Formats: sequence, C-alpha cells, structure tokens
Amino acid sequence: MYDFNTIQGSDKMMYLAENGGWHFNEKACDYAVRYLKGKDNKPIKPYTKQEVDDMLKRQNVTLENNKGWDYVYVANMAKSDMSGSPLADEKSIAAYIKIVIDDADAADGEIMGCWYVKMIFRRIPVEWGEFL
Repeated sequence: MYDFNTIQGSDKMMYLAENGGWHFNEKACDYAVRYLKGKDNKPIKPYTKQEVDDMLKRQNVTLENNKGWDYVYVANMAKSDMSGSPLADEKSIAAYIKIVIDDADAADGEIMGCWYVKMIFRRIPVEWGEFL
C-alpha cells in the first residue's frame, strides 16, 4: 500500500502535524484553489471562506465532520467542476459540500489526500513549506 506519510520530507510532515493530518489550512487551500479551472479552462474566481460560510447559512446547511479549510476547498472544487452546468447554483453547491464533507464512508483526510494525488499525477510539485 502507498504510504503518503513517507514522501516529500520534513516540511510535509511538519504541516501534517500542525494541521491535524491531511486537512487544508488557509494557505494550503488558497494554493490548491489556484489550480482549479472552470468549463472555459480559465481559473475560477474562488469563493472566500466568508462567502462559503454565508452560502451554507443561507442554504441551512450544517457540516458535521469538517476539519480546517476542507469545506472551502470543496466549495471551490464544486464551483470549478460544475461551472456551466445546471448544478452551478448555490443550492446545489451547498448540498455538494455537505455530501462530500459528511460522507460517512470517507477516511479522515481523504479530501486533501485526493487533491495531493491529483497533484502527483499532474506532476505539479507541492511546496509544503509555503503552507506552514
């Protein structure tokens, strides 16, 4: 089995220790969101944390299992993936955030872990020190 905890050195290990494992902090989320593109293959205008908080409140969505900035990343991933589709509305995006964050069979840290695997497959280096 592939062990994510043994790759890319001490900055990554320090990040994981400081952030309770594979969870986004503000800097890591901002970095990850920079790579998200919409249907037009152009970078999205990302949601801020406050915009996501306000959206969830307007849609009466309460997250039970969020850690760190994971939900902000998921919101922006949804905005990117759903751009130009009928599911790009606030109600659908808020529901998607709830589904992903509160997924009962997801492993702890799976959201950031999936993002990291995408970065590896795309051969985009992750400078973990930037997130500390």
